[in-house]
Amino acid sequence: MKGKFTMFIVIMFIAFRSAHAVGPIRAMFVHDNSVFFPNTETVFNSLQATNEFDELKFFNAIDSLRGPTYAEMSDYRLVIWYTSSDGVGRYFWNGDDSDNQELMLYLESGGMLWVMGNDFLYDRYGAAPVIFSEGDFASYFLGIAEYNVQSYGDDGGLGVPMMIYEENFPVTNVPDTLVWIYETLWWADGCTGVNNAIPFYRMGPADYALAGYVSGLSYIDSKSYGASVSLMFDPAFILEESDRQMLFSGITRFFQNLVPYSVSYRKSSESNLIVLPNPASDVVRINIKSQDADEYYKLEIMDQSGKIVRKNNNYKIMSPLDVRSMLPGAYILKLTGQKTADSKVLIIR
Repeated sequence: MKGKFTMFIVIMFIAFRSAHAVGPIRAMFVHDNSVFFPNTETVFNSLQATNEFDELKFFNAIDSLRGPTYAEMSDYRLVIWYTSSDGVGRYFWNGDDSDNQELMLYLESGGMLWVMGNDFLYDRYGAAPVIFSEGDFASYFLGIAEYNVQSYGDDGGLGVPMMIYEENFPVTNVPDTLVWIYETLWWADGCTGVNNAIPFYRMGPADYALAGYVSGLSYIDSKSYGASVSLMFDPAFILEESDRQMLFSGITRFFQNLVPYSVSYRKSSESNLIVLPNPASDVVRINIKSQDADEYYKLEIMDQSGKIVRKNNNYKIMSPLDVRSMLPGAYILKLTGQKTADSKVLIIR
């Protein structure tokens, strides 16, 4: 479905960055590409070369004839699922075009997912356009509202010449443009994100027939605190190895900043903070479940870059906090007392 691209007010949360650098991350790489194994080698080797991983476990879905189980994935903070240009029978969809219950359980438990490939949407849903319902896997876990177009298939047989980075979004320090080992790239997907998803690569240049459609999307689910990044193109075809590694490093650091809220930290019931209302637009009040709550706290609210935007060194529980001057978005609210410290996501709309 072509038409004017809808602009969103993006809302997300990202874990605040402490003064200490975030360390390497443990990840599982899923090889789900039965077309051309050297593409998998290219991507896996580039990931390793970034030195961003404490461990990068290689899971061979093709030889195993299945995707990894929840138990296998749950040992890792991040699952990187690579489908290359293979658009038929991917184990991302169980090999039978159905929801992957093991992957869903992992994500519902707060796992983080990075999926990439030209045709993983086509494999499940067929040719564009497809509009997703609220509970569909693509919208609920990937933050994709509409699968709009495919390069080559919907641009008159041209292919997309490049991807253009959208500045000021949380996946940072990545190439401004991505070009290919070919003149253009065929079968990359162009989508529209849900309201709280954040696009960071769009099809380009400006005069390209499908310019503006999203092909790189980040999404954080405020219910499970799970996170995903979708690259709806095959990064094995990026022309420069340095650009591929730069892209992979930037995305990996995005996930690293979320580690404090990943699998073993994730259940919102573990937070002692109660923020009402949340989302909010004018005034919030903060309570704490602890029976030994201090009377006064240091209150800090940080934006998605880690910058403190509000601070109160003598906040009293349940005192009104005016947030009307804050821009719409997601923030980390941190409360620190003599006996306890805790944090919670605060959404301003």
